[in-house]
Amino acid sequence: MKKGIDLSYSNGNIDMAKVKESGIDFIILRLGYGKSKNQIDSRFYENYDKALKFGIPIGVYLYSYAHNCQDALEEAKLVIDVVKYLKLEYPIFIDMEDADGYKLRNNINYSTCIDICEIFCKHIESFGYYAGIYANLDWLNNKINNNKLDRFDKWVAQWSNTCDYKKEYALWQYSSKGVISGIQGNVDLNYALKDYPTRINNNNFGLKYLYTVQAGDTLSKIAHKFNTNWRKIYELNKETIGSNPNYIKVGQNLIIKGD
Repeated sequence: MKKGIDLSYSNGNIDMAKVKESGIDFIILRLGYGKSKNQIDSRFYENYDKALKFGIPIGVYLYSYAHNCQDALEEAKLVIDVVKYLKLEYPIFIDMEDADGYKLRNNINYSTCIDICEIFCKHIESFGYYAGIYANLDWLNNKINNNKLDRFDKWVAQWSNTCDYKKEYALWQYSSKGVISGIQGNVDLNYALKDYPTRINNNNFGLKYLYTVQAGDTLSKIAHKFNTNWRKIYELNKETIGSNPNYIKVGQNLIIKGD
């Protein structure tokens, strides 16, 4: 098992060199919450840059405030827009819980929450990323326990000596009161049961990017930017480009798979 932590703005200014020295194998960063760019975590980019600098593998999560499937899609699109040029070696998780009672106040039922998770994860996967679901034990066992979600990896929050989730899980957040050098105050502690960096890199998860065509672009020029081949870009984007690979339009969004 790998030992990791998850971080947000609430953990303050991190000394990532000390975190690395403490033996942390991975970090899951809070990207933000909801579907607005204004709701990106205020320390997300700072924490990402620090973790990358010290070679700590990174994943991300987004706390969902979706009311419906369209909201879930907008949240997923925001995530893709943020991470499209970032290096991720752990999954992108949707955080599905109701810590502040928002879902209860807005009458968002559990069936809708299941659909929200599915839509979010499928959209993340459509861009070549590894998607998963984070929730506490009660939510996973009793509220969003549905076979539609079984294929997505689960990150279980249960602050205990054992993880009692009834189905397969890949990450376990086992404490909220960890003490890690380089971080002031308590921090969440996690175990990863899968070797995500190997799994993701071997299967090219997280190595696809969304590129918006600019004036003067050709597939060859775009391929050169990403150190790949124009034919590979064309094969990934046939439906968007059409039958003629020489005809791309300004503003088109193309999926690029890095080599």
